[in-house]
Amino acid sequence: FTKFVMASYNSNYFFDFIDLSGGEPLHWPYLEEALVLLRKYPIAKESVIFTNGLEIIEDNIDKLTNIIKNLDRLEISTVNDNTHNIEIAKKYFSDMVPIHIGNKEFFYTTPDGFHEDTLPAVCGVNAIGVLGDTIYICANCHTHMLTFPEYKEDTLSTEVCDFYLDKIDFFNRLNKPYCALCISNTKTDPYLKYVKNKIKAW
Repeated sequence: FTKFVMASYNSNYFFDFIDLSGGEPLHWPYLEEALVLLRKYPIAKESVIFTNGLEIIEDNIDKLTNIIKNLDRLEISTVNDNTHNIEIAKKYFSDMVPIHIGNKEFFYTTPDGFHEDTLPAVCGVNAIGVLGDTIYICANCHTHMLTFPEYKEDTLSTEVCDFYLDKIDFFNRLNKPYCALCISNTKTDPYLKYVKNKIKAW
């Protein structure tokens, strides 16, 4: 993460927001350190955490306060058993940071197959993704590699280094097979299914 922040700062790359998500970001032992680094080297307008909130408990308040004070937005997804955690977050942190609660009773599934008319894609994400020492031009790219391993050798990624964005072919990414299977490609809209969330919304 330090490599990414410094490479971005040294290359004059700045972002609307940086979203630390998961897995579960509150399990990451370097989370506080990462947020302090983003304050010292402000490469983004906002620092955001997206969490299921299960680590937001009374016993962790002191630790979490040190994290939240360096945050610009806290996003919590609703799961079956985190209503109490959400109440704790509101009690202790609502005066420190905006808290957004995810509450989707319905959601869209990915397309059921490849459709040629969905390429080249019209991407609605326009965000890079970082995992370990790899930067993915698409924020969804690593997830696609897990879902569609047949495209694993075509990850459109680059190692963290100065001017990493200059090493990525933006146009070419919109013609990749997994773009045709991504809900962020607006051309896939006719092939998406709107289904009820199995997780009870809060």
